[in-house]
Amino acid sequence: MKSADTRSLYRQFYRLQGVKVTESAHLNLHEWLDKDSLQYNSVLADAIFYYSERAKKEDRLKVCVATQEMKEAAWKYAHKSQIILDGTFGVCDKKLLLFIVMGIDEDRKGIPLAFLFFSAPSGNRHTAAGYNTEIIEELLMKWTQTLGTRNGVPFVVYVAITDTDLMERNALVAVFPAIWLLICKFHLRQSWRNHRNRVLKGNSPIYIEVKHRLARIEDMLIHTTTIEDARAIIMKEAEVLEAMAENGHASVAAKGLQHLNDYLLGYWTTDTLWKSWSDYGRRTAARVLKCPIEGVLPTTNHLESFNGLLKRKHLKRWQRGGKRLRIDVLLRLLITKVLPSIFEQRAMQRAEDLRWAALVRQLPGGDALLLETKSLTVSIIPTTAYLTSDPEREAAAVTLLANNQISHPTFESHDKLTFACHSSISTIYEPSPTEYQVILCLDGTARCTCKDFSQRGGACKHIRAALLRVDEC
Repeated sequence: MKSADTRSLYRQFYRLQGVKVTESAHLNLHEWLDKDSLQYNSVLADAIFYYSERAKKEDRLKVCVATQEMKEAAWKYAHKSQIILDGTFGVCDKKLLLFIVMGIDEDRKGIPLAFLFFSAPSGNRHTAAGYNTEIIEELLMKWTQTLGTRNGVPFVVYVAITDTDLMERNALVAVFPAIWLLICKFHLRQSWRNHRNRVLKGNSPIYIEVKHRLARIEDMLIHTTTIEDARAIIMKEAEVLEAMAENGHASVAAKGLQHLNDYLLGYWTTDTLWKSWSDYGRRTAARVLKCPIEGVLPTTNHLESFNGLLKRKHLKRWQRGGKRLRIDVLLRLLITKVLPSIFEQRAMQRAEDLRWAALVRQLPGGDALLLETKSLTVSIIPTTAYLTSDPEREAAAVTLLANNQISHPTFESHDKLTFACHSSISTIYEPSPTEYQVILCLDGTARCTCKDFSQRGGACKHIRAALLRVDEC
């Protein structure tokens, strides 16, 4: 077989699928959606709720997809609930962006609700930057219009989570004026880390120490519930850096202050933005949704995972030699193959879950077991201190002991020793450094008030330093 034979076979295959690859992609799209055309396809026309062709150079191609299953899912999982909105690119062979609206089902799994395709502006070199608030608002409005009303009640979203892009947030507010917006914690930390590393370029010990201190401050900011507390945390750290500047570290202190004052305080700790990324915002969203705070999404991970699955699994199997698909082929496959398979798999999984639940109910106490499993949202296993080999923590414990950052033990009762241990990044410039309490019990148990112990368990560096202190006594 020659290359021309292979090309001919692919053309015949696509022709059987209703795609004329010898014609431009936009011509196929137009014929599929034109009721007067002999190529009109009712399946594609029903799933594409908005289409705007690129008639002139300054126009954009706009194609929005929501199958009937997606519309039903939107009413079931997104109406008066929460959604995720995020964009991606590189899904076809042209400069086309894709924004996906996703909901969360009863099993805390993501479910796609709408695909919003549009082309980048003419002459745009960076596809990922080829969008603005207006076009996202337009397509979101078309989505809500196609969902319409039920029993006289219009479709509305109460909470949405996005990345740090303000254009998406502005578009959501324009479509849903009363919506409560959250910012993904992963993207927030990534943005802060990138700015911190960009400002503090250096690998000397003093630079590393300041970057570690700023990272700790950022973590504290996320858990604030009042903006006054957030600003106080930043101002307190600024005082430490100013003291460092007066003691011979002016350069690194100035860069740290730039990150604190200009970036964190001047931009991120404004009233509107702070409410979106702090614990205050999640608590408010929980009240709006009338659910526990654990029910509020902290990140856009569901949608990020789906984007990777869409590109690396669902679309890759239809690509020739890894080449990206044409937009007409992409849309046809998405509507007739990919989305039906996703919802079919969901239906099969749901049927299997119901079958297992029916079997469990036949057991003595089965109903109570299912109810307990459904209501269980947090682990009931307590944090446990166990001592295993950990070179990194052991080295940090030796440093704490050498710097005299852990106190000698005190006997508060006959069965335990109590230690006060300063944070490893505490400096002499802090008037009130962070301090953790370490308790070693004579029955072999131990605990610490640091986050490493409460979140990961095991023997943290502070517990290991306390053991070293005991051996030294």
